[in-house]
Formats: sequence, structure tokens, C-alpha cells
Amino acid sequence: MPSPTRRSPAPPEDPEEDEGGYNSEDEYNHLGVAMSEEEWREKDRKFEIVMRKKGYIIKHMVEDGSCLFRAVADQIYGDQEMHASVRNHCMDYIVSPKRLFTFLFHIFVYIFRVKIPITSHNI
Repeated sequence: MPSPTRRSPAPPEDPEEDEGGYNSEDEYNHLGVAMSEEEWREKDRKFEIVMRKKGYIIKHMVEDGSCLFRAVADQIYGDQEMHASVRNHCMDYIVSPKRLFTFLFHIFVYIFRVKIPITSHNI
């Protein structure tokens, strides 16, 4: 079943507008460059156009420190207001005894293997 916010991608009309490569490129190419609020809005607008051409829809989330959980809630439940439930499920999963036991088991196995000098330490 396709995601409710994903459409079939449309081929790029202008190859120069198609931003390929890593999605985090914009995190590095602005270092040392001061951009005004208007320049950031324009950059966001262009990004949204490129994503729309690729078949994605940008959904704006409330900027309250729960935006990651809001985005997941929107995808799973169709309602970003379910973010508290998503946050609780995530935290319950992280601290679940089974997950914690598995993590500790792998740490102990690694430590045991590192103590043996002839063993490759790649796990």
C-alpha cells in the first residue's frame, strides 16, 4: 500500500532543477554564509518544488520540539496530534527488557571476542 503522502514520481522537467546526491548537502554548503529569512524561505520553496516533481508532498508540522514524532504520527495515524502516543511507544520500545538484554548480550560478545588476540574484531 503506498504512503498517503507519496505519489508516482514525475520525471524532472528541468535537469538543472533536479537536485541529486545526498539529501543533507544543504547542511554543508551554507557554512559561513549568512542568509536572510527571505532567502531561507526561497530555498525552502525551491526544495518543495523539486520534491513535488519527484512525487513527494511536504507536510508542515508544528514546531514544538515534537516534530519528528508528529511526522511519524501523521504517517501512521494520519494525525500529527497523536505525537504523544508515538513518543510513548518509541520510548517503551527503547527501554524494553528484551531490547536491552539483546543490546547487552551483543556488547558482552564483542568484549569477549576482543579479549582473544587472534580473533578479528569485526562483528
